[in-house]
Amino acid sequence: MEYKIFSVNYYHKLKRLPLFRSLVIIAISVIAASCGNDVGNKESNELAKIEMENISVKVVDVHENGKVKAQDLYVTISGVKSLQGYEEFYASGKLKIKGRFNTSHQRVGLWESFYEDGKPWSIGSYTNGVEIGEKKVWYSDGSLRYQGEMLSGKPIGTWTFWDENGIESQKIYE
Repeated sequence: MEYKIFSVNYYHKLKRLPLFRSLVIIAISVIAASCGNDVGNKESNELAKIEMENISVKVVDVHENGKVKAQDLYVTISGVKSLQGYEEFYASGKLKIKGRFNTSHQRVGLWESFYEDGKPWSIGSYTNGVEIGEKKVWYSDGSLRYQGEMLSGKPIGTWTFWDENGIESQKIYE
C-alpha cells in the first residue's frame, strides 16, 4: 500500500518535468496518428487517455538520502513497452542529465546536462549512440568553455575554447 501512495505522488511530480511532458505529447501524437484522420472523435480521445496512463518510470538508482538518482522513462503503445528516456538527478533532486534512447537503448536526439543551480553544463546530439552535430560545454558561471562539431563521435573542424578569463583559442580537428 505504501508503494502505491509513493507511485501516485511520484507520478504527479513527474508531470512537471520537461522530458516527461515531451514523452506524453509524443505518446498522444503516435496514438492519435494511429487512430486515423479523425483525431477529434470520442474514440480517439478515449484511447489517448488510456495510453497516456501507460507512461511509466523505473527508478534505477537512489541517493543515500532516498531521493531518485536515475530513472528510465517508458511508454507503452499498443501493448509494447519501450524505453524512451533517461533522467539523472543530484542528491538535492535537481535535474542533472536528460535525454532519449532508441529501441536499442542507444542515445538519440538532444542530450543535456545541467549544473545543480540549473545552468547548462553541456549539450549535444546523438544518432544511434554516436555523438553528431554541434557540441557546447559551459563553465558553472554560464560562460562558454568550448564548442565545435562532432562527426561519428569525434571532433571535426575548428573548435573554439575559452579559459576562465574569457581568453579564446582554437584548435582544428581533421
